[in-house]
Amino acid sequence: ASMAFSNPLIGVGADNFGIAFNKARREYNARNSNHQNAGAFAEWFMVERAHNEPLQVFAELGVIGLLLLGLVAFAFISPFFGLLLKRKRLSPILVGAAGGMAAFSVSSMFSSFSFRAIQNGAVFMLLFAVGIYELSKHDRRKGMIGREKLTASILKARWILPAAALLFVIHNGLVGVSNFYAMFGQFEKDTALSRQYFDTALNLNPENGGAYFMSGIRDYLEADPDRALPMLTNARRYGAAATVNYYYAASSKLLKNDTQSAAELMSEAVATYPGSVYARVHYSILLAKTGRNEEAERQYETAFELNKRQAETWRLILEDGILNATDNVRRRQDIDLPYKLEPENIIRSILFLSKHKKSRK
Repeated sequence: ASMAFSNPLIGVGADNFGIAFNKARREYNARNSNHQNAGAFAEWFMVERAHNEPLQVFAELGVIGLLLLGLVAFAFISPFFGLLLKRKRLSPILVGAAGGMAAFSVSSMFSSFSFRAIQNGAVFMLLFAVGIYELSKHDRRKGMIGREKLTASILKARWILPAAALLFVIHNGLVGVSNFYAMFGQFEKDTALSRQYFDTALNLNPENGGAYFMSGIRDYLEADPDRALPMLTNARRYGAAATVNYYYAASSKLLKNDTQSAAELMSEAVATYPGSVYARVHYSILLAKTGRNEEAERQYETAFELNKRQAETWRLILEDGILNATDNVRRRQDIDLPYKLEPENIIRSILFLSKHKKSRK
């Protein structure tokens, strides 16, 4: 809702919900600094859906999008209820189509895949077409839609649907192929070939946040922070901005001995996820390394208030390494074991990096 009201007229753009979500989250957190627990929501994945179709349309397409959606609904609802008020006998097909669209509309208030899944949208449009056709049979002399007029209108605009379908297939085909190349790049052992796969993926879809993210991780593993950092920055720009991205980006900065910039990155992470125990502890450690001890203590105290068991375990892992920290954790009952920490994908990354460093020695 905050994103929608920030861009009320035209929205943030079609299919840009995930890209704009974290910016809207930071703005919301800045206005509601006491909502720290809410700021930890979805810190381990990209939020792409609002789970409410009208709200998502409003956020992406603004008032204009809502009006267009409303016009489609009005085109059916107005004549349908006109018939009900006149107590006209409705055909079972019309009633079935209306019931199907009503069920779809109710589910769209809670689902993230109403019009977002092509099969669902196709079913809705089929029901809508059947409903309009059935309405066209009623009372043509009193202003209802006539079958001949409807057919003529459809014939005039018959090129629109195939053209839209073709554009849709081309766009989604490029996105799908881009994702495949990104997957190939992720699992390819040869670094040069892996980069070729990632470059191809990004040429096919320059907004593929996942491809930027996986490429950035691969470059970090190859100890190439100069290439990793712009990839991770673009990943955040295109929606792949979970806390694990900030972990790799800050680690890349540390490879360049740039602790100050690493701290600035984690400051952004805290602004985005103020309820993240991990982000606050990592930020606290980096602040201490830059000499800002008072601010470091405040950040750690906030993390401790959020979850004292996890805060202390994260501190041990980030300062001493996961192997040394695990030995300490086993001897203590007042903190959590590493496998209980959130977000889980950062723990998996730390374990993977520990294994990766051993294999390179």
